[in-house]
Amino acid sequence: TNVGVNKLKKALRDMHIKKYEDENEFNEDMFLVMKDEKKEVTLLALGDGVSTAKLGSGKEASSILRKNIIEAFKEKGSLLKDETNIKEFCSKVITKSNIDIIESIKTKVDIRKEPPSGIMASTLILAIVVGNRMYYTSIGDSRLFIYSEKDGLNLLNYEDNVMNLKLANGTPWDKVVNSEGRHAITRYIGGGSFKDGNLFPRKFNISIHCLELEPGEIIIICSDGVTDYINKSYYNDDLWKVTESLERIIKENKQKSLEVLNNKIITEANLNGGGDNITIITSKILK
Repeated sequence: TNVGVNKLKKALRDMHIKKYEDENEFNEDMFLVMKDEKKEVTLLALGDGVSTAKLGSGKEASSILRKNIIEAFKEKGSLLKDETNIKEFCSKVITKSNIDIIESIKTKVDIRKEPPSGIMASTLILAIVVGNRMYYTSIGDSRLFIYSEKDGLNLLNYEDNVMNLKLANGTPWDKVVNSEGRHAITRYIGGGSFKDGNLFPRKFNISIHCLELEPGEIIIICSDGVTDYINKSYYNDDLWKVTESLERIIKENKQKSLEVLNNKIITEANLNGGGDNITIITSKILK
């Protein structure tokens, strides 16, 4: 993970300082790689805290999510062997995180006097690998890819944003592709609804998807700091260019360590602007 070279510069300019002791304070992404005690179950998770939060912060939201995933996996990790248990695990983590975020907000503002807006939030990609299967869920605009020698790089999820929601509801592509606010996310951990003088956590259904894995394949999970800046024509709607740039870097570095691959991707995103936190998890299937 990396704070993003220009995101850091902007943060320091806003604070009217040139240097900060702990640059990671400006990193609102979180990531996790965990194994259960018997090393039979692997958990991969990434959360990108929403930087526009007015109450709380993206960093706090993703940190709450991270803490809840760690605690739940330590307790239930060895039981995550099938879709039913995995879906229950994901639902409990998301529900608790939504509640914890609301409870934290209630300590920051008197909701009886002022209806809250801009409540902190985070995206989530959560993948659990058991044997040769990967179960995963996606909320927000972080990305999950799979790379194989045979099929190249393929995206496994789509962004929960205004543009995709409108397309799903039948709005023509040419009406949404350049529309204002099209990148705003529509599903996320956090937020909340205000009703009858009280604040309630968000509720939504989650979907669990399953993918059969093959030896040699590479799982790639990343925040939008990667996909928005991995190509020189950054922050556009051309997924082909994003995929092309990522696939090129993977092919050039696939024989090297995953650490080298991750650092190459982070370096490329920073060279192309680095205007957001940049976080990537790669995991290679050995057998």
